[in-house]
Amino acid sequence: MAGRTGSTEPIFAVENRPFPHLSATSLDGTAVTLPDDLRGSLAFIVVAFPRWVQPVQETWTGPFEKAFAGNPRVKAYMVVAVAGRLEASLADRVDEALRGVLPPERHGRVLTYAGDLDEYAGQLGLDDISLAYLYLVDGEGVIRWAEKGAATPEGFDRLLEIARTILAEYR
Repeated sequence: MAGRTGSTEPIFAVENRPFPHLSATSLDGTAVTLPDDLRGSLAFIVVAFPRWVQPVQETWTGPFEKAFAGNPRVKAYMVVAVAGRLEASLADRVDEALRGVLPPERHGRVLTYAGDLDEYAGQLGLDDISLAYLYLVDGEGVIRWAEKGAATPEGFDRLLEIARTILAEYR
């Protein structure tokens, strides 16, 4: 994370609440329901809007996966949120572009949600589509850490610290 700059802001209002049920399709065509499909796992879930996908992949998701490589109890998902009147056709274009940019081994963990985000806005603290939203969800589907924005070294270190603490709790 050295040399990277960014700015994050905690989303305290959603911490210690259940992650809301969200159904989406991965880039490899698999239907996924969060948090149901994560039971028993520690999950890092990023909700990002299309323009944020590559920066989030590089500054949060990639380093997180690297830190926990080989640990089957840890998963990372990126939910690309597409909303608005053209959501279905835009989602198809976003998926096509992402399949061309992201390696195939990531396709099962990148989900596209095309639909009304209003139902999730309050539950997840989504108040600005120009930001990425980051959640650490424990094995029971509870949000234990939440921030929004671009990665900072301090924010990433805090994420790793909390993730390791949760993993130790569920041994």
